[in-house]
Amino acid sequence: MNKDDNREMPLEDDLNPHVTFEAKDIRAHQVILWGVALIVTLLVSQWIVWRTFRSMQASQERSQPAISPLRVGMPPQLPPEPRLQGAPGHSMTGPQDLQSALRNASAQLNSYGWVNQAEGVAHIPIQQAMDTVVQNGLPSVPAVAAAAAQTQAAKPVAVQNGAKAVRNE
Repeated sequence: MNKDDNREMPLEDDLNPHVTFEAKDIRAHQVILWGVALIVTLLVSQWIVWRTFRSMQASQERSQPAISPLRVGMPPQLPPEPRLQGAPGHSMTGPQDLQSALRNASAQLNSYGWVNQAEGVAHIPIQQAMDTVVQNGLPSVPAVAAAAAQTQAAKPVAVQNGAKAVRNE
């Protein structure tokens, strides 16, 4: 195509005289009305929620029993044990209790101490115990193993597939 061909093409309005376009795509007053309606709706719903909350709060306050004149000035009565962490009367919160338990466990795992001094049972640091087991192997206790074997032999053994139970003697 050359330049002259572009000039000769008719305009779109000339081809379809009945097709027109809106002068404005949007009407500002309708948008403003919708915005005002939205704000009013939000304010009314907030007021309804606030009134409902106040009504429920007043109902709850009315349902609370009156404090006896004999209890005035006394400390509040705590619920019975065991108390949940963070509840009134509990001395520690959950994170504090966990940190305390971890400190105690770490102190026991990394120190020497008696488990039962009368029987001569003590605990040693975990790293030393692991090194001892690696060097010497696991301790064997023949008396305990023999007692366990005797206990196991005395128990009845059930046989699968519907057979009768057989007693080892």
